[in-house]
Amino acid sequence: MLGTLRRALALLPPEMRGRWAALVPLLVLTAVLEAASAAAVFALVRVVADPAHAAAMPVVGAILRELPPIEPSGTIVLVAALVGLFFAAKNALGVFTAWAQARCLQDATAATSVALVRAYLAAPWRFHLARRSTDLVHDAHQAVDRIYRTVMATALGILTEGLVALGIVAVLLAAAAPATVVAVTVLLALSFVLVRVTRGALVRLGARFDRASAMALRRAQQVLGAVKELKILGRERGALEVYATDRRALADVGARYSGVSSIPRLVVEMVFVCGALVVVIVLTARGGTAAETVPLLGLYAYAGFRVIPSANRIIWMIGEMRYGTAAVDRVSRDLRALAETPPAPTRACTFDDRLVVEGVSFAHDADGRSVLHDVDIVLRRGEWLGVVGATGAGKSTLVDLVVGLLEPTHGRITVDGVDLRRCAPAWQRLIGYVPQSVFLVDDTLRRNVALGVPDGDIDESRVRTALRLAQLEPLVSSLPAGLDTPVRDLRLSGGERQRVGIARALYGEPRVLVFDEATSALDGATEAALADALRTLQGGVTMLLVAHRTTSVRRCDRVVMLHEGRIVDTGSVDELAARSAEFRALAAMPDEP
Repeated sequence: MLGTLRRALALLPPEMRGRWAALVPLLVLTAVLEAASAAAVFALVRVVADPAHAAAMPVVGAILRELPPIEPSGTIVLVAALVGLFFAAKNALGVFTAWAQARCLQDATAATSVALVRAYLAAPWRFHLARRSTDLVHDAHQAVDRIYRTVMATALGILTEGLVALGIVAVLLAAAAPATVVAVTVLLALSFVLVRVTRGALVRLGARFDRASAMALRRAQQVLGAVKELKILGRERGALEVYATDRRALADVGARYSGVSSIPRLVVEMVFVCGALVVVIVLTARGGTAAETVPLLGLYAYAGFRVIPSANRIIWMIGEMRYGTAAVDRVSRDLRALAETPPAPTRACTFDDRLVVEGVSFAHDADGRSVLHDVDIVLRRGEWLGVVGATGAGKSTLVDLVVGLLEPTHGRITVDGVDLRRCAPAWQRLIGYVPQSVFLVDDTLRRNVALGVPDGDIDESRVRTALRLAQLEPLVSSLPAGLDTPVRDLRLSGGERQRVGIARALYGEPRVLVFDEATSALDGATEAALADALRTLQGGVTMLLVAHRTTSVRRCDRVVMLHEGRIVDTGSVDELAARSAEFRALAAMPDEP
């Protein structure tokens, strides 16, 4: 448990650790006042039983000596008023402490979540190829929340409740030492046994919950993301049953946890009540008077009112910390691994001449099958280069290498003679990239085109220019809200979605455009108009256009043909059509609508 807490503390942003440390004296003061409240209740009950006791009390006695003599009933009223004021001040401090603790908790949760997403964004592309995006979303949101809710918040809770319990026990020891020693000894021994018995179960349940929660989230995204296909295929019931199975598994883990965590609370409550009964029996057997017995019973009643919940919460929070172990391990592992990622190179890149792919081979695993074999390509500035090949030829892998997301297993890629490994970030700033499947955020058309740009920095004229070049100007002019129209209200076709992706790539005024099957959903007329518009760009844009249909590359200056990861031919469209049977076979394939 302490190891889990140490790893969770290590996740705290350095600038927030001082704020968390400042909570400790505040919690100590709160605990001292809670203990004092037990003494105040005991004092009030004693005064009610015998007002003469008030004169011997520290604060009340001093006040009475400054006042003229008052009746016993007046003494009781005075003591009751002082106790009420004390409780009001104590609870006001409690409210402030709770707010300060919640503020620290929420700020730290947000900061750690942001730090984790920042690490994911900076992670190498290989990391994302190996991980599901739903798992990353789960860890950045739900797992981080669990860390601070079930580990950090509970650690503060254990400290607070432990100090409160110690303070109240100190008051009980002063009032009735023998009975208190027996009760505390039994309670501590029982708590230790309960914690030991439930420890393994709670750690296992926490790990199961973490896996089940991620799986349920993944299933929900899969089912709702494929809703169109499921409806057409009539498979809604089967998909729902798959989700229901995983969701019921998550519910089962939650129910088991609730059952295991309730055992300590019920046992502690039973023991404390039995202890109070023993105190009554002992006091009665010793012949104690009502004036002695009633105040002590009142003190025990108040102590039970505070200590039983404290003991239960401490045991429950220890279980919560163990329950959160899996989340701490997952997030710590990711942050630790991604912190070891080498810093991004900072060498400048201008692309004044050419990009050269020299003898490049690539395999996703060190001992795995190569996806590309000894590829050589030269892309000159201002040139339009097409890359064609059947599915699985290695086209998308080549794109990932050219844009600097992956590094060659063998060979190298250079930009104006500089190895791409040394200037990848600067090279990527020159690129406009359009994937085959364009991801649109649930936001306005403006924010989709200027993706990731803060609102205050969005250049309206560049947005409109990009939309015009992408052949979307007629659509925008027909919208009442214009660029402020949410994309979910547009019901865009596949071709229109791709054109939004093209506008997004053009917004940055790139020197190089990379289309990875990005025109597959465009009709012939739109594709031709887009190509003509791009040809007019000032300075001439360089184009790397990847496609599996030959009509998409007919306007390219040269075309490279890939087959099973190897370049099998290079030339113009007409040259390849004349000498390559495979190219003619691709050309014979029907165009996609």
